[in-house]
Amino acid sequence: MFVKTVYRFEMNKFFISFLLFVALSIKVGAQQTFFVYIESEAREPFYVLIDGKINYSSTIHGFLTLPQMANGVYDAEIGFVKGKYPEQHFLLAIKNQDLGYTLRKLKDNSFDLLNLQSFTTIAPITATTKMQPNANAEETPATTPILSNKLKQSPKCIIATDEDYKLLHKQMQQATTQEGMIATAEATFAQRCFSAEEVKNLSKLIPTDKNKLAFFLAARQSIYDGNNFGSLEGQLSDPNIKKQFRNTL
Repeated sequence: MFVKTVYRFEMNKFFISFLLFVALSIKVGAQQTFFVYIESEAREPFYVLIDGKINYSSTIHGFLTLPQMANGVYDAEIGFVKGKYPEQHFLLAIKNQDLGYTLRKLKDNSFDLLNLQSFTTIAPITATTKMQPNANAEETPATTPILSNKLKQSPKCIIATDEDYKLLHKQMQQATTQEGMIATAEATFAQRCFSAEEVKNLSKLIPTDKNKLAFFLAARQSIYDGNNFGSLEGQLSDPNIKKQFRNTL
């Protein structure tokens, strides 16, 4: 009887340990995905189509949560009931955190997304027609040139974490020349993608407009929200360098 009791006790310990292991595994797995909350400022219903595949609908009062979003950059098409407004395309970048946005209507019937944490905005990718479904898996989906070009500026890549950003900032500070800063950054850009805002902040380490421009061009293909690349012009003061920057757009 004693042996049976000990055996049952050991089996129960094993079973409990197994359950704890499974629960921990599920929890760790769940930590790899995040949610995106979007609310309509006008409290109007809308839908979000992610990468042209997964459709989510808001509540009647315009509240929506995108669940289980992995790290990466997504094309989010936002549409409205009965086509009340033109569809809007946004690039959503998930980077190790949950996100919250307010969908705001602008004067020209376009919209933007206000980040409820940082109070920065995401502008829409302008296109006259939305993406069409791909009838043949080997064919390229039909998109307008504008939308296609914008998406090409936002490659699928490994999004830089806050630690990646801080490390690059430190490495650039330690470089002895501006050219060294740019070379250091290029090595990181080959492996990680950054937001336009992060590139803007890094550019503040570079004192001359000429080298700022070189830095922006080096970063361009590694900026995941490529539609915001033009905003970097605000970091330049020399009219001639500004003109050169505009010619690259």
